[in-house]
Amino acid sequence: MLIIRRSLILGLCLLAQSVSAQIDYSLIASRIIETYETSLVTLPLSRQEHFSLRMYRTTGHGRYKPAIQLMADHFQNNLRKNVANIEDQIYIKHYLAKLKADQKDTAKGRLRRESLSQGNQVIFFTNGIVYPLVKLQELNISLPEKDHAIKILRKIDFKKELLKPSILRAWAAPTVNWIFWLYQLGVVDLRNDLKLAFAKAFPMDGSLEGDDFVNQLYGLTHFIIAASEYYQSYVEPESYQWILDFFEKNQAKILTCGNPDIIAEVGVNFLIAKQYDHPLVGDTRNIVAKYFDQSHGIILAKGMSSNMEKAEHRNVLAYLLFRLPMPLYKGPDLEHSTSRFRMSL
Repeated sequence: MLIIRRSLILGLCLLAQSVSAQIDYSLIASRIIETYETSLVTLPLSRQEHFSLRMYRTTGHGRYKPAIQLMADHFQNNLRKNVANIEDQIYIKHYLAKLKADQKDTAKGRLRRESLSQGNQVIFFTNGIVYPLVKLQELNISLPEKDHAIKILRKIDFKKELLKPSILRAWAAPTVNWIFWLYQLGVVDLRNDLKLAFAKAFPMDGSLEGDDFVNQLYGLTHFIIAASEYYQSYVEPESYQWILDFFEKNQAKILTCGNPDIIAEVGVNFLIAKQYDHPLVGDTRNIVAKYFDQSHGIILAKGMSSNMEKAEHRNVLAYLLFRLPMPLYKGPDLEHSTSRFRMSL
């Protein structure tokens, strides 16, 4: 079995090397950006902001600010509502019920619906309060409601409520984000506790398969992405060597999983952790590049939609994979920016 695994890894690496000389990653990245910038206004605001924020943080170009500003307006309005009702049990119940109804009919979606059925109110505080708070903080937008929200958050036992195995399995990547964001907001530092809890929820011996393995990978990649404050800075690899080692030990399974989203995220993790010359960077680039569709100008995948909205996540990740390393930019700083399209409460 070990010989077969090594042979598979060697074969993938040799294939990657042979393909590498024929692929212009920069050209593919440019095509992806051109495709999305041409049709960006046709996408939902959340996808516009997702794309624009990552483009701003890797280019510093001001043309990406409008979508970020509009989404910031949305975050402000939602945050005001949620903070105003932060101790209203009926409001929280309705919030969680809507979030449950919004979950997709997938393995992960079913786990999340089950989690929400169990009355885990902590999800309201993390998704409805922590998430918009940190987004606005990163954009240097302050709200008078922030101090009250932080005071309430500091009363919650997030270690007990958020680091349950059932929560981690249902909300792997979001939970990692929430823990890092609680630290950013100065509420509580549970990053070491998260590492231990994550290893209990997801065995680190590489034994998971299928959706469970992909779910584990998404959670692991978000340790490094969240530590970078979502592409605002590079991180030192020492603190996350345990994650990089896991990726390296399980590279054959990662590279053959058929999911360009997670393959790209793994490669981006090495780049964010300053491992620019690691073999997995080249391997992931070569695998993801094979999914590029010339006629659509985007990364497609077997069984995955060519719909621009649904494909945005994997394509902006592919762009990062093909273009990093490059200078990263904070923010943007929207303290003195205003939108002509204020959303009403």
